[in-house]
Amino acid sequence: MVFYHDRVISLSLFNSDVIVWSLMFFLAVFLVGLLSFLYTRRKKMDFAFMLQMVFLVGIFVALFAWKIPSMLNENFSSFAGIFVGVVVALSYLKLRKKGYEYLDVIALFLPLGFAIGRLGCFFHWCCGGIATGLPWGVVVNESIVAHPTQIYSIIMNLIIFGIFFYFKNNKFFSKNPGNLTLSVFASYSFFRLILIEPLRMGVGESTRSIFLAVIFSIALLVLYFRNRKG
Repeated sequence: MVFYHDRVISLSLFNSDVIVWSLMFFLAVFLVGLLSFLYTRRKKMDFAFMLQMVFLVGIFVALFAWKIPSMLNENFSSFAGIFVGVVVALSYLKLRKKGYEYLDVIALFLPLGFAIGRLGCFFHWCCGGIATGLPWGVVVNESIVAHPTQIYSIIMNLIIFGIFFYFKNNKFFSKNPGNLTLSVFASYSFFRLILIEPLRMGVGESTRSIFLAVIFSIALLVLYFRNRKG
């Protein structure tokens, strides 16, 4: 069985054309921020601080992942947005003298944001896969039968979210703020590196794999040094 899919680049909303990827991107940012705020409030943490941080981080993520690339006529860059978002979050935590547990809350829901973003990629059919003979291959606009790597990524992110949400109260995370954030980034970069990237079109022409390997290595090293017993 082969599935046929027509690209949906934009939708007409309120008499304006909205790019589907952009719509899903902002939905992902909004959902991660909302869930982080609600979770912080339920845990009786400083939810006002969390609201400020997700708003600040959201602005910078939008700028570097969407607005600046579009102004330069370049492709959207989720990597750039996430990297800048982490830097801004860490800087704001230090400025306000707050702990890493607030960053852990955002990281907990981040895979859900990734999943929604990949849904936009599927509709737009960017980040497409290489040719396949598997029965769930997808044909877009009469092109080759390709791996739906966007769907693979959605499933992967939902599994990552489920695992970390289930184990979020484990002592390794609850007693060591920051470990959950590092573990989420390490897991995401590792599984994307070995499961998704080899099946994506143009992987040989991209630096994504190198970037993912660097994230994975740094996250593991930091986890090791901050948790080793002296």
